[in-house]
Amino acid sequence: PPGVHYDEAAYGLNAGDIGLRGDRPIFIPSFTGREPLFLYFAGAMARALGTTLFALRLTSAFASLLTIAATYWLGREMLADRRIAMLAAALLAVSFWHVLFSRLGFRVISQPLLQALAVAALFRGLRGGRWPWLWLAGLLIGLTAYTYLAARLFPVLLAFGLLPLLFGRGPGGFDAGPTRALRWKQVFLVALVALLTALPLLGYFALHPDAFWVRIGQVAPGAQSLSLGQSLLRSLGMFFLRGDPYLRFNLPERPLFNFITGGLLLAGWLLCLWRYRRFPYDWQRAAVLLLLLAPLIMLLPTALAVNEIVPSNLRALGLIPFIFFLPPIGLIALLRDVERRAPRLALAPALSAALLLVLLIGGTWTQHLYFNRWAAQPDLLLINDGDMTAAAAWLDETLAAIPPDEQPTVYVASVHYRHPTMAFLSANYDRVKWLPGSHALVFPAAGPALYLYPANSPAPDWAVPLLEAERPPEIVTATNGVELFRVYRLSERPPLPATTGSSNFSGVIALDSVSSEPAAVGETLPVTLAWTVTAAPPDGASLATFSHLEDKTGRRWSQIDQDGYPAEQWAPGEVILERIELPLPAGLPPGNGQLYRLRIGRFNPAGGERLALIDANGGFAGDSLLSHDVVIRPGPPPDPLPRPPFPLDEPATEGLRFLGYEREALAAETGEIVALALWWAA
Repeated sequence: PPGVHYDEAAYGLNAGDIGLRGDRPIFIPSFTGREPLFLYFAGAMARALGTTLFALRLTSAFASLLTIAATYWLGREMLADRRIAMLAAALLAVSFWHVLFSRLGFRVISQPLLQALAVAALFRGLRGGRWPWLWLAGLLIGLTAYTYLAARLFPVLLAFGLLPLLFGRGPGGFDAGPTRALRWKQVFLVALVALLTALPLLGYFALHPDAFWVRIGQVAPGAQSLSLGQSLLRSLGMFFLRGDPYLRFNLPERPLFNFITGGLLLAGWLLCLWRYRRFPYDWQRAAVLLLLLAPLIMLLPTALAVNEIVPSNLRALGLIPFIFFLPPIGLIALLRDVERRAPRLALAPALSAALLLVLLIGGTWTQHLYFNRWAAQPDLLLINDGDMTAAAAWLDETLAAIPPDEQPTVYVASVHYRHPTMAFLSANYDRVKWLPGSHALVFPAAGPALYLYPANSPAPDWAVPLLEAERPPEIVTATNGVELFRVYRLSERPPLPATTGSSNFSGVIALDSVSSEPAAVGETLPVTLAWTVTAAPPDGASLATFSHLEDKTGRRWSQIDQDGYPAEQWAPGEVILERIELPLPAGLPPGNGQLYRLRIGRFNPAGGERLALIDANGGFAGDSLLSHDVVIRPGPPPDPLPRPPFPLDEPATEGLRFLGYEREALAAETGEIVALALWWAA
């Protein structure tokens, strides 16, 4: 795929740390947390080939090929049917879903491989009573915990799927096979080895509980998320109705299976459900129960991530390889039915023909989907951070051609602070100063400056006149004409807004001017702040800007906290122009500086401590600056008008209606406050 996305670049950095810089993590806490097994494989590949994108993606390619082989082995061991195993492996080999992820350097590709190997070893041990295979199965199940977040549900699938071994009874109330006591011992060994293998990771989570919950908390239900029912229905629809809408991981909304394979999948699942009780051996019923439960349990990682894209091909990858056994089961049942009705049509040649059709037609179709349709999508390059990828190469080439005494200060705008794509690809990453979100424009204390604005983080309109003060930008495009980034160069600081009176914050930074533009209710109030760094901040300091819109009674109507230029990058003498867009909520009364004011300052987001405002005599003058140049115009009323929780809508007097009220609980103790809000319409 084109470009190197943020996530993939982060994986490349982690793999380099392991393979080339000697890290040996049990869990990687950076980038919201990562299980490390795939990164150990990628680190070994990086040691052999260098820390390159090719080494990272080649690891995924090898993992996917091994998954296809492991799927065949799993079919032989779990279902004892070579035909089903071969068809399942063939379907997986030509699956657009699996092919796409086999070319991305993501750790999730290791989850299906470990699952297939673990269950295959498990059933080999169960069928033959071979304890070494059961020990290996436990080891592989434990290692699955080190693959991907969604693999935490894999033990749940096994726990329910193996119930027939412990409690089940065959036809007629008996089992042809090992005794129940032996099965308990076998399952206990597998569980014990799995637990011991996963124990280092579990111990890490016990010592660092936030590492376990951080990503789960990000995708868990929230106020603006889908309901669990809606998410579950969408997730079920991804099989053959409507799939992942995200271009990075799919042709938008393409389901995992077409109507032919999807229909066979449904038929195979129903057939497993219908015939479950007919199998005489407990391991056969366990295998069928695993196939019945896998689409439901391993779908939960995408169904429960209601705060993210639903459905998600990425989070559903744990369905592999189990889901690919269901269409062959349905196909063989269909062909057997045809064979009974038409004895001349032998089953074996029909299955051979089906296998050939899957490989030839399915492979050709997947090739067309991947190279001719998905890769040709015009948005794919920028979605995969192709702009930042190209900018990293351009920056290295450009700076290498500039003499050392003429090197500029380099500022790069980005959606993310310290973008991993630049860190992974550029030798000049340590020289870059970041402008996250394009909220600020910074000028060095002296010397030339070079500004790089990728397509995903364009220069804001308010900053363009200053950036173009000396020359127009250099625009770099891709071969297909898509704009990748713009480069602005300044040899010296351009004319800036006049200073309205410098305000000293703790001797570290001074606020030189505050200006705002008139705005209407319902829009945003543009506020431009001019700061000068007067001293290097303490190491590790985080000093974000807060901006509050207040009325003269002190009531806060709107607030923005942002960090357009993090303090750890500050150098004395730098000038920071920061743009803040304060939302003006519906219902805000219009007014000017006689009614409203801005409260501005700097604070530590972690603890909330504010920098002190120092007066001309060096004394304490508060923790914020008040500005009064605010003009708010009337705006159109919201449509529809908001309604109170307890509506009444009765006339109060001429030209005034009492709309209703809102209140807290009616019960209160003596001395407490009962809050009541009255709604009026003039």
